[in-house]
This record gives sequence, C-alpha cells and structure tokens, in this order.
Amino acid sequence: MDNLCLAIPYIPVQKWSEIYDFATALEEGTVFPELNKPFFVAPERSNTTLSKANVPQLLFSQVCFALDDVLLYLDTHPGDMKAKEFYETCLKKKKDLMSENECGCACISHYEWEQKPLVWEGGHC
Repeated sequence: MDNLCLAIPYIPVQKWSEIYDFATALEEGTVFPELNKPFFVAPERSNTTLSKANVPQLLFSQVCFALDDVLLYLDTHPGDMKAKEFYETCLKKKKDLMSENECGCACISHYEWEQKPLVWEGGHC
C-alpha cells in the first residue's frame, strides 16, 4: 500500500444550461438535467400527489425546491446572470403562490425529512 499513488480526481465546472420545469425538477431531484444521474430504478410513482386538494401545495413545493437548487448553484457561480434571473423568477413565483393560495406549506428545505415521504416519493405537504 505504501507504493500506491493517490487518486487525482477531475471535476468539471458546471455551466448554466437547459433546466427542468418545476414539476420535473422536484420529481427528478434536481433542476439540472446534466446532474440527473439515477443510480437505481425507482418504483412506479403514485399520482396521489396530483389530486385537486394537493395542487397548490405541490406547486409550492416544486417552486421552493427549484429555488433551493438554484441557490446551491449560485453559491459556486455568483456571477451567473441566467441563474440569477431564474432565482428571481422562482422567488416571485413563491411569493405569488403564498399570497394567492395561502396554502401554509413550508418549503422543502423545512420539510419533515425523516417523518414523511417526500413529494417525489408519493408524499405531500
């Protein structure tokens, strides 16, 4: 073991490109298609999250997820104007949904992670 070389990783820098719509982003777990690297096949998803009673809450969760994901991108790409525009779009959509529906949902970052399944796992707010 003493004669082995250390690994030298190569990590390319992510660039802003096409992004998923809100619903697809939440379902896939990322806004960025190039980061969607599923390692296993998930079981069939239930459409119960799309019932009429859950639509405002689901849309709110989708927008909050996209907002959180683009904020992570902006942590490493603070000068990316397209990402900032998307952030502003998400922020406005979140505020609009909060005032229109008053659904009382928490963003996914405040979700009860260990107690309930996530939206893309068949759960809902």
